[in-house]
Amino acid sequence: MWLNFTKKNNQFYCNFYKNEDYWKKEIISFIKEWYNKNEFIYVSTSGTINKKQLVLKKKYMVNSVKMTKNFFFGLKKPIKPIKTLLCLPLNYIASKMLLVRAIILKWKVFCIKPSSNPLKELNINFDFVPMIPIQVRNSISNLHKIKIILIGGAPISNDLEEELKKNKNTKFYISYGMTETMGHIAIRKINEKCYKTLSGISINRDKRGCLIVYSKKILEKPLYTNDLIKLYSKKKFEWLGRYDNVINSGGIKIIPEELEKKLSKIIFLPFFISYVKDKILGQKITLFVEGNKTDINIPDSFYKEENIPLKIKNIVFIEKFLKTNSGKIKRNNIVNKYI
Repeated sequence: MWLNFTKKNNQFYCNFYKNEDYWKKEIISFIKEWYNKNEFIYVSTSGTINKKQLVLKKKYMVNSVKMTKNFFFGLKKPIKPIKTLLCLPLNYIASKMLLVRAIILKWKVFCIKPSSNPLKELNINFDFVPMIPIQVRNSISNLHKIKIILIGGAPISNDLEEELKKNKNTKFYISYGMTETMGHIAIRKINEKCYKTLSGISINRDKRGCLIVYSKKILEKPLYTNDLIKLYSKKKFEWLGRYDNVINSGGIKIIPEELEKKLSKIIFLPFFISYVKDKILGQKITLFVEGNKTDINIPDSFYKEENIPLKIKNIVFIEKFLKTNSGKIKRNNIVNKYI
């Protein structure tokens, strides 16, 4: 289904029929909601501030589009309208913002039923497409159909990132953002470790070491997150992990995501780091691995080379990890079920 927002009268045109699938109706419903006189859009989220429903101001969503326009990956003043693909469900803020961006910047949008392998049967080339990691992984052989891919919705694994670095035909960017910020507010290139914030966004760190986002253009007040960061400037940061995932084992604090990056060099099965309660240590670092029990050897030399203060002595094998639709591992659910 094509949506064409290139017309001057700011209306949408598409081959929509009354009895189409639910996903088409959701798209049309959102577009109608965007054009109505209400100043707000209501969205569901399980994000940073733990609310089931958020109210987003349309003017802030417009500001977000204007902020990203100048940063938009080299897609400046094209001869032909930009063609993009909507392949994510409408409950993603990325999907809503893609439609808003298309309306304001006058793009053409090809909409398909959301799936984990969206490019499989498409013979269309696109300028720009937002995708989640599982879609990118399943589309490796078809990524040449897209000039620029913005990856978000879930952390990207090291092995997938290394695989994408080999692709010289497509440009890849990793996004940082959430529903509360109307999508991405910072971007990093696939071969870089630091995120750079968009125009109109400034950042800082709280006492916990977590990111604070400032922007009068899209936020009523500063947004305090649970994302641990290394701060390089008011515009540049490195994401380390989640504050609520930090492990305190015998007084030594471990950020699981940092340890996982290091372990991914020698462990090639799906895994994550968490803990189980321990009478002596309080929290014992535990390696959870997806699959049948196998020999996993972490040599002492690896701990020294990577400056890892504690050795992992507890390994749990889980037949199949529970995951969200975007591919995030449900760590707490798995750990609680194991316990």
